[in-house]
Amino acid sequence: MNISISAFRMGNYALFEGALQRIETVAGLESSSYLDPMPISQRHFEELGYRVYRQSTHFTIYLFETLPQDGIAVVFIGEDEFTVREFSSQIEYPFVRWVHELQNLVEDRIARQGAGKSYNAATRQISIR
Repeated sequence: MNISISAFRMGNYALFEGALQRIETVAGLESSSYLDPMPISQRHFEELGYRVYRQSTHFTIYLFETLPQDGIAVVFIGEDEFTVREFSSQIEYPFVRWVHELQNLVEDRIARQGAGKSYNAATRQISIR
């Protein structure tokens, strides 16, 4: 099965009637037409407990590690103005606009890095710095 990065997956965050939800069961995926995507914003990152990696007066960076000292960075230049890019290569992902798309991108990068190794998506935790 080929899943689009924009599709909801188990463990994704979404909004249901404006309230933060985490998809915990397959039934949640089957009912995803009732869910709204959560926009990427600093306020939502704070609600989710994501920690700031680096901050200055001009920007705030959140780093979602896919390898030690590397991963997907979300760089905010204001509350809702941001870029999503690879931390080391600086390749940008302008199509990532929702929290669940970011989660899926990070998961896909971890899975690709772990190709050939034992990999269990159901129990894996994504490290957030």
